[in-house]
Amino acid sequence: MTILKWLAKRLPRPLSNTRRPLDIQFGFGDRPPARDLAVLLVQHLVTVVPTLAYILVVAQLCGLSPAATQVLLPGTLIGMALSTALNSWGGRLGGGAFFVNMPNFDFLFIAPAAIAAAGAAGLAGVTLVTALTCFLLRPAIPHMRTLLPPAVVGAVIVMAGISFTAPAMHNALGVVEAGALHMDAISALISACTLITIVAISVWGGRRFSVFAVLSGIAVGDLIASYYHRISLPADLAARHWFGAPQPVVPTLHLPLTLILGAVLVSVLGQIYNIGCSFIMDKQSNADWRRPNMQAAGGVLMANGIGDIVGGLAGGIGTNICGANLALASASKSVSRYIGFLVAFFLFGLAFVPNVVTLIIVMLPVPVQGSLQVYAALFLISGGIELVAARAASNRTTFLVGISLCCGLTVLMMPALSDAAPASVKLILSSGYLITGIVAFTLNLIFRLGTRQRAALALDAPCQSVADSITGFLELQGGRWGVRRDVLQRAILAANEAAELIAADSERHLLGISMRCCEFNLDVELVYRGRVIDLSPGESDFALTAESFMNGAADPVSLDRIMGGVGSAILKRLADKVSSVPMGAATEQACIQLYFEH
Repeated sequence: MTILKWLAKRLPRPLSNTRRPLDIQFGFGDRPPARDLAVLLVQHLVTVVPTLAYILVVAQLCGLSPAATQVLLPGTLIGMALSTALNSWGGRLGGGAFFVNMPNFDFLFIAPAAIAAAGAAGLAGVTLVTALTCFLLRPAIPHMRTLLPPAVVGAVIVMAGISFTAPAMHNALGVVEAGALHMDAISALISACTLITIVAISVWGGRRFSVFAVLSGIAVGDLIASYYHRISLPADLAARHWFGAPQPVVPTLHLPLTLILGAVLVSVLGQIYNIGCSFIMDKQSNADWRRPNMQAAGGVLMANGIGDIVGGLAGGIGTNICGANLALASASKSVSRYIGFLVAFFLFGLAFVPNVVTLIIVMLPVPVQGSLQVYAALFLISGGIELVAARAASNRTTFLVGISLCCGLTVLMMPALSDAAPASVKLILSSGYLITGIVAFTLNLIFRLGTRQRAALALDAPCQSVADSITGFLELQGGRWGVRRDVLQRAILAANEAAELIAADSERHLLGISMRCCEFNLDVELVYRGRVIDLSPGESDFALTAESFMNGAADPVSLDRIMGGVGSAILKRLADKVSSVPMGAATEQACIQLYFEH
């Protein structure tokens, strides 16, 4: 704990404009008690370490020897530890949020080709390309808010969760071969009990016991697995070398162009996934969340790039944010940066004791791992849907999300479609996750064509109802522009209140309403004929008593100013800024301007 106190004095401060939600037990800058910190540390370690099994899959696909496989493990752990620590540190080197990195699943598609082309140096070269792509994207991220709206990022996150579902269910149900019509009943029992325990404690355990949700589920699963003799240590575990060190690898870029382009594409789509995870974390840890924090998302890319470079030079593969740990942070209501530092420290230490990693993986039988993967998939799917629903629905959003998900699901359900494809595009066509990201990004660019960010509606002609016309106009344009739902609702209430304020005087006549939108502001103007409404009356204007109103003694000017004061108070509660100004000296028109932060 002394180290944590020393560290607390030197850490960059968390963003001052964030407010912790009431259901979050330990916020980003909070330091949990030692007991809770130890429990959370163990849970995150046992959640992320099994993902190192991806490295074993890569080794099997590449036909690597056990000695060569041992080179991949320490380097990847070092990259994971560094990215995790930098994100917890924040500042210019990280996202300033609690994320735990894991091996990048997409390397299953490019690692065999890289190793076949140039061995371990080729794999290190591909990892270097993915890291350099992160650095190239980093400066552009704060300016890509319109290119990466919540609908695009949310669709990618949803597809990522769906992509995890099939292998997760295979592990959870004990289905060994794809397409098999039977499952292992004991595996299903173990995974079901594990998942039910996690969900039950997360939902009904309250803030105090939610910290133990995942650890309790793993304990229940391990107990059942041990009863059915599903946990067994490798026979040669004692004979293995318990200590080792990473072996540096000199990368090479003498690789086929198609492989380099594939690595760039994998990196870009992987960073969109990381950005989506950043949005989800920011949304669940900031009570005043309004829009995606692109600066923090850029920091996540910086941390990922630095971790991949160091990990690649140490012989590892690329990494990205672990969805299971993101789900665990949500379940435990704990997003403290101190958990991230401790996880990073132990991940770095595990790089030098690979047998401990093997032991942890063995102590988590496949059904338990499958239940954790299912839990992560559920969290990603729901988090992605929440991002998509954060903005008002429109035909553009419906088609963007629907078409991109349909394309990705087609690849998942009909994998044979990519068998006859050329080798240069087979990497893309074989991944539903990549297809979804490409289609969503492309459709967002296409749908932006012809979309004006300013619109107006005339209200001086006879119409059904001024309130209905204003509401319909704002809902239509807000849906087209993807305005946040809460902002759009406040704009509708404020515009109707302003229209009633204008109509309160028979000498005024509402002429029209206009609306302008950008990523940061929503401006609404109501133009009317008549004298300017005073929206900032002085205290003396409220001196009229109730008797003056009852007896009709109040003059029209005073009544108008008092009603203007009431309307001003309501409008200022709904809008972030309100003003009433004349349209010009040569006209008898004026307007009420309503400003909303978007």
